[in-house]
Amino acid sequence: MKIRNLILLSILAVSGTSCADFLDKPINGQLNADSYYMNEEQCKTALLGCYRSLMPVEWNKVIMFRIITDECTDDMWYGNTTQDASNYYPICHYLYEGKSNYDMLDGFYQQNFKTIYNCNLLISKLSESAITDTKFVNQVNAEAKFIR
Repeated sequence: MKIRNLILLSILAVSGTSCADFLDKPINGQLNADSYYMNEEQCKTALLGCYRSLMPVEWNKVIMFRIITDECTDDMWYGNTTQDASNYYPICHYLYEGKSNYDMLDGFYQQNFKTIYNCNLLISKLSESAITDTKFVNQVNAEAKFIR
């Protein structure tokens, strides 16, 4: 009987405690577009992010522009190595039909549209910010439009 009462008391004690305070803490290290772009430093950082997205880190996105522009010309010869080049066949023979047959191009276009999105977001948030230096606002706006 004592063990049963002890177990029931333990269950009651555990179920009676709450972790609501633990769960309601703010998330640290996460940026929000509504609270960002408020000062010049944040806008400079966002502009640098737009420039950075022009040259992605992933190798397949770096080389994809070269493949797209050279594969279909006489600058590049399809099938000149012992490696399997079947992924490049649709480009070499102008057979690209979208995501159904060539996923490598989709990453290239997704990267470009992310750059456009980041520039559009900077332009729209810059017009809403409380920055009073019109020369700075005009310069950042012009650079973001140029990148876009």
